Amino acid sequence: MKKNNFFQEYHYKEELWFINTDSQSPVLNVELTGITYADPTYHIRRKALWDMYILEYVTDGIGYIRCNGQKYTVGKGDCYIIRNFTDHEYYADPQNPYQKVWVNLSGALVDHLLDVFNLSEPVIVRHADLSDCFERLRRQLEIEYNLEQLSQIILNMIFKISESFKPHEKQNLPLAEKMKIFIDKNIYKNISTADVAEHFHITPLYASRAFKKHYQQTINQYINESALKLSAQWLKTSDYTIGEISDMLGYCNDNYFSNQFKKRFGCSPKQYQLQHRQKRICNNPVKQDEKAQN
Repeated sequence: MKKNNFFQEYHYKEELWFINTDSQSPVLNVELTGITYADPTYHIRRKALWDMYILEYVTDGIGYIRCNGQKYTVGKGDCYIIRNFTDHEYYADPQNPYQKVWVNLSGALVDHLLDVFNLSEPVIVRHADLSDCFERLRRQLEIEYNLEQLSQIILNMIFKISESFKPHEKQNLPLAEKMKIFIDKNIYKNISTADVAEHFHITPLYASRAFKKHYQQTINQYINESALKLSAQWLKTSDYTIGEISDMLGYCNDNYFSNQFKKRFGCSPKQYQLQHRQKRICNNPVKQDEKAQN
């Protein structure tokens, strides 16, 4: 007998802004997004087979989340991420049911961003205003499903969530760790040691020494290593061209990017991409058979 891994009880109003009917992208897949006006009986439960990230922003009322034996209370102005492959449930307060905007996501980009921003808990609850981000998401999906634009919006959402730590939590971090967090959040912007130093109002020499003392590598070395790791992930999981990846990560030209990549991984970006593309084909024989029949 097939086990039921999804359960919901509802008598509530919901507006779906977007339903994705295209094939999923391994980089970023926006499956559904919309707004929910919960009633007192609103209650969603999902088993760990659910493979989507849930990102929601509460615009009014009160709701609750349960996951791994913990209960979280959320209210107006709160946002939260529930990781994929977790048993969880969320429901409305019977006396003051919440309203929320939400998006269901998957893909390597979301995995990477949550790792970069150290958002590793099964449930992340923060107080951050995502209303503008969701409005941008809605408008973009009304125009077209553009992965580059959608990626920027999701990046902005996760950045705002990561930035919403309490002030004393940041003040207690050593300078080197603050610099690392700043670099991780801006790795897409072709930043340099000078940019990091300027952000923290210190000299590049002082920034580099502080970082190296803590992490045993220079800021430039860490930036290059992080960019190359991200490029390898994109080569494995996305359909971006080598030129597009080189441009997105701010390399001066494709040849320089290829040389740096080969030094780090022992093969050219093209060879790396082909190797992992072949693995994807071998791991997905049914789709290839279907394509052949067509």
